[in-house]
Amino acid sequence: MTTSKTITKLKIHYRSLYSNPNMRNQEPQEVTSLRFNYINTAKIPSELTFAELKQELKKELATRLGRPNADFVSYLTGHDEVEIDPTCDQMVLSQVLQSNSLNERLDDIIMVYEPKLLSRKLLPILDISEPLALFEKVDTGDNTKRSIQVGLQQFGKLYLRVLNGGSVSRLVLYSPSQLTGIFTQLKKQLNSDNNAEHVSHPILTHTSLDEYYASYDCKVASSKTFSELDWSVDAKFVLTRKNDANSMNILLNIKVSNEETPSLLLVPLKWTEYRVLRKGAPVELANMDAISTAFVEVEPPKDAVSLPYKLRQSSKYSSDSIAHTYEALQDEKGENGAATNNDNKPFFQATFDHPHTVCACVVKPLLQSGWGAEYLTGAYLMYSQDEMEWKTALQLNGITDNATTFVVPNISAPYWRIRKDGQGYLGIGHWKLMGVPSEEPIPEIPAGKPFEYYQTLLSNSVKNSKEGGELNTGVPRVNCQKYQDCGESSFNLLVAEDDQNALNSLVEATQDTWERDGKFNNYFKFPLTVLNKGSDLLSFVKIEMAYKNGSGEWVPMQNVKLGVRYPRWSGGFDYNFFDSPVVNFKAGAADTLVFHGSIQVTGKPGIDFNARNRAHHSLPQPLVIRTTVYDSDNKTREIFVEQSNKTLYLTDVKEFATSNSLDVSKVRFVSCDDVETMDRTYVAVYLHEKDRVMYVRSSGTSYGYSYDDLQSYVNDAKKNSKEEVELTDIGNETRHVYLRFDPATDYKLYGARVVMKSDTSKVEEGLLIKDLIDELAKL
Repeated sequence: MTTSKTITKLKIHYRSLYSNPNMRNQEPQEVTSLRFNYINTAKIPSELTFAELKQELKKELATRLGRPNADFVSYLTGHDEVEIDPTCDQMVLSQVLQSNSLNERLDDIIMVYEPKLLSRKLLPILDISEPLALFEKVDTGDNTKRSIQVGLQQFGKLYLRVLNGGSVSRLVLYSPSQLTGIFTQLKKQLNSDNNAEHVSHPILTHTSLDEYYASYDCKVASSKTFSELDWSVDAKFVLTRKNDANSMNILLNIKVSNEETPSLLLVPLKWTEYRVLRKGAPVELANMDAISTAFVEVEPPKDAVSLPYKLRQSSKYSSDSIAHTYEALQDEKGENGAATNNDNKPFFQATFDHPHTVCACVVKPLLQSGWGAEYLTGAYLMYSQDEMEWKTALQLNGITDNATTFVVPNISAPYWRIRKDGQGYLGIGHWKLMGVPSEEPIPEIPAGKPFEYYQTLLSNSVKNSKEGGELNTGVPRVNCQKYQDCGESSFNLLVAEDDQNALNSLVEATQDTWERDGKFNNYFKFPLTVLNKGSDLLSFVKIEMAYKNGSGEWVPMQNVKLGVRYPRWSGGFDYNFFDSPVVNFKAGAADTLVFHGSIQVTGKPGIDFNARNRAHHSLPQPLVIRTTVYDSDNKTREIFVEQSNKTLYLTDVKEFATSNSLDVSKVRFVSCDDVETMDRTYVAVYLHEKDRVMYVRSSGTSYGYSYDDLQSYVNDAKKNSKEEVELTDIGNETRHVYLRFDPATDYKLYGARVVMKSDTSKVEEGLLIKDLIDELAKL
């Protein structure tokens, strides 16, 4: 006996949140579709209740998608989306199940599954325009930004969003009454333990759905989520003995894979019966023990003065209404300050004439249309003694349209930056650094080992070598000699040119485009004036051409032809060659004819037009060509002409620097030649100040590396104890570039080893780039 099973075929559309919709009021949704068969052996469709169906489907969805907290919002019938009414949801069964049994094989009924986050009845579109804190770290393991946002929702609640890259992976909301309940609970714990300085309550592990809908799961699946990197984010409510009634803190914790310890940010909160409010600026903590001493200083010392500085920025956003000056940043209105383009790690830098002691930083966002607090919130205030090694003083959080003062723990440094991580714009309307001025000079900070140390290290570790030939570029053209004809014939063969440049260009050389069986033809043609000085008709009967080889021997040429040329309107000449060398000249007649011959060469023709418009490198220079004319009186006349190649101009370090408007002293250059094809490939390493990158460029291929990109190679070398790491981006079968690191100085990047080869040559050369790296760190 077999038991009949009722099988319902369902297609589920799961709608989830994604960040940054195109428009602020656009519903931010993604749709994930899946199909499965729902089997219920206990009941037939007519006996099911909607609650039972929901429970079974939730189990299935939790197993397959990991989405246990959800509800059914609507279903599709045809092209219409029908909202499910909780008071009569049993009607859904008649639409979904009753006519969709296995036996009838009807079309799939499509259900729409949607998190409560996206139901407008439960939660309006979230307004994140009033953030309290933006805490973010870039994980170099997968180049993804891990972020936690804390802010005030437009209806008085507190929100906390966790983002992995651009995807929202968690959203938590708390009302004032919920915060009061948590405060009361923590206060009891604190009072019961006299030794405790603070107590905490977890946020991100809270999954209950009470009447306030405090937590909504809106995780978006991403390959980055499953990258198997050791990273984590966490958040807790923290109550200290310093907190008054209706006040608390949120402790944010981000641990990225490239750092040993987590980063901590403490955000202060306060609230009334109806609204959560801003209490003050967040502070970064060195460790958990610093919680009890946080927020001691809330304003700078009264004797602090404004410290003048010179402004520098990563780039300047093009706008007539933005001044990009120190003077504009001192205007407290914040309307004309400064802004950057969409840069990698955009920054504003303040440079002091002396290492002043800074105790406060006052900032205000750029108050122009299209700009605001979001283009400043989350940036870091950083300082440096040498413009290379930068340390973080604090993160600029809790910024509003008013001026915000951040207390700095009395740091003396000549260089200060406001910098954002990752790619983006940065805008600021008002920036003032407060503190105690100093008259001391900026100290000279030794940058590790002296430059000579790395020069010696490179020369000892990389053996420069060149195998095969090298093209002589820039060598002046050999001057050609003018010869007089000789012989018994009544013909005169004359070179009409006397100017040296014209003589040098008299003989035109070209080559076949392709070689055949390792050989190709090198062609030569030149004009001569022919005069019959006799008293009778005289004819050409035969023409012979030969060239003098390197041993001084005359070698016959092939493809000897006679023709004429016609000026081309765009410059140069067009040629027309005769089928026969026989040409008749009346007594006293003269004409200009073109003589043509070729030399078969073993090797390969030039790589391009310029490389083929010359005599092959195996032929002597100047190349002497002898032309002999046999006339109808059985007499001969001959003349010599010379051919010289034009000066060969290929890319070298000077030409590269000039064409790219670079300082030649700051370009590192290696070239490798193919003497057969007259081709040159090269590798050039140089800085681009505007882009703030070090470019590695090779014959049309170019890759830019920021300072942080190069530091990731340093970290890789250090982690794996490597003295050399290849730049695989630019490498191919004939070209390899390896970065060199020094284990004795904590694997500092100091050089590059370039290996290149062609069919005729091989080059290995070390490039010292330590000075370029140091300069890049300051950009």
